[in-house]
Amino acid sequence: MTKSTEITLASVNAVVEQENLIKQIKGQSKELTEQKHTAKVTAYAELAAELVVADVKISKAGNLPTAYSRAIKNQLEAADVNKATYDRYVQNIAGLLNSKIAVELRAIDKSNAVSDVLMVLDRHGLNSENKITKFWNSEVKDLIDIAAKAAARKRFEILKENEAELVRFDELQAEYFEAYKAEAEAKALEEAKAKAEENAEAINEFSSDLDIAS
Repeated sequence: MTKSTEITLASVNAVVEQENLIKQIKGQSKELTEQKHTAKVTAYAELAAELVVADVKISKAGNLPTAYSRAIKNQLEAADVNKATYDRYVQNIAGLLNSKIAVELRAIDKSNAVSDVLMVLDRHGLNSENKITKFWNSEVKDLIDIAAKAAARKRFEILKENEAELVRFDELQAEYFEAYKAEAEAKALEEAKAKAEENAEAINEFSSDLDIAS
């Protein structure tokens, strides 16, 4: 079984530099707040630029590939960046690359990637981490709102035609939901088993190497 490849992102070093700058700014005068926001947005631009240049795809669930999210977390953790902070980087970068500005981000000049990402963010008024978070979160909520309205409209149309059919519609929806849930749980179990087998194989190889060395 193929071992998962560890990835190192050069942009994380730039993120660490910006985080260190933010630490220095904190607790100082309010006039430096804008400088703190600039440092944070620059950190996001560094990450986004490297991921865009590498053509990293976002999953259907809206997440970064595990290898990349793990790399960001591990590298920032090694630089003593706290969990809440590196989790926000992972979530917000995935959110941006899955938002309505993703097309703009992926169309940047790759030879001037960081500057171009900063221009895109500025064009949409994303000049702080809080605004970045609210930006892509509002899109998720909008999509949920649209889906809910569509489902409610369909239920109302069925109700007008035949109330008994609405009962059947709701029952079928519940059945399909449980089926999808069971399918997802089965898939997760298979993935967990595969991961366990991969770990066991790695341990066996390590043990074999120790035996040979001794």
